[in-house]
Amino acid sequence: MRLVKRLFVGVLLLLAGLLFLGLIWLSYSADLKITGLRNIVAYRVAKVLGGPQVRTDELPGAIAGTVWDGGGNPVFGAVVLVASPLGNTYSTKSGADGSYLIAGVPPGSYVLSAGKRGYDDALNRTCAVGACYKHAVTVRPGAETKGGDLVLAQAAPPQVIVDGSLIVSATVMVETAAPLPGKAWRTHFSFEREGCE
Repeated sequence: MRLVKRLFVGVLLLLAGLLFLGLIWLSYSADLKITGLRNIVAYRVAKVLGGPQVRTDELPGAIAGTVWDGGGNPVFGAVVLVASPLGNTYSTKSGADGSYLIAGVPPGSYVLSAGKRGYDDALNRTCAVGACYKHAVTVRPGAETKGGDLVLAQAAPPQVIVDGSLIVSATVMVETAAPLPGKAWRTHFSFEREGCE
């Protein structure tokens, strides 16, 4: 009887340990499908607990920092943004020296992201063994917070594969009378990629 009880307790502890490790993995996984699932679960839990909270009754603050490329050069015109738990976005563009200042941000914790055409998006995070931790900045009422530097890596050019699925129609002139009269050349094309048309 004692052996069965010990075995049962051992199995329960093993299952609890596996569940704990699984939750840790779900919390920090860099897999995009897991990230989406994690965001939905976090939103639903917050909604059950009274909904996402934003401290709008306090003075807003600001986030400042610099956007660099992989070679250590400042990036001009990168869009830097943060989003509140309610989905409100606060953004700005980096200047010629790569610096940015996002003003009017309600107090709270935010994860910065940046993007620009020709670069991969930047997100301050640390990744190891397929798990990532996002670095958040805390905005305090009426204060400017240094958000840390963001590094945009040069994006690899997209691979264009032209195969038998590409269909290009003849170019034709089309005319319209509304809302204003006009003419344009139209070429219809379709292609298949990874089984989708």
